[in-house]
Amino acid sequence: MIRNNSDVNIMEEQLKAMMERFLVCGYRRNDLVRALEEAKIANSPRAKDGAPRLVFPVTYHDASMEVTRIIKDNWKILSCDDTLPKVFKEPPLICYRRNKNLRDMLVHTAPSKSYEKNTEMQFRGSIRCLGCVTCGHMTPSRTFQHPHSNKIFQI
Repeated sequence: MIRNNSDVNIMEEQLKAMMERFLVCGYRRNDLVRALEEAKIANSPRAKDGAPRLVFPVTYHDASMEVTRIIKDNWKILSCDDTLPKVFKEPPLICYRRNKNLRDMLVHTAPSKSYEKNTEMQFRGSIRCLGCVTCGHMTPSRTFQHPHSNKIFQI
């Protein structure tokens, strides 16, 4: 009810009506008031504390844990540096990327040959594919003749 309503006055009226319906169903008023206060607190807008934290992505490796420890241990020294911008008030948020595994190196989702021009289509006309029974009975040609008008068309 609170989340889906943009007008505060309508929201208050609907909350009162809902509370009355719950009272008729047998709920205690104290429980309803407490639940309503919790819902209002949960949906209140939170103040953002300035600029977002710097994110430091690291590809996961055994040595990357050492990098994380060094940054955390020496952050006080780094934060005292005058050349460091004031953006870096807090230590960076360190996140880990998944490293490439054997599957990532061997399997490609988009085959590279699918983007090349098909060599069979460079020859205009009808050609045998050599993969089916029908092609054995076909005559390769660059033209065809209309059966009624006998007009010859280029393929």
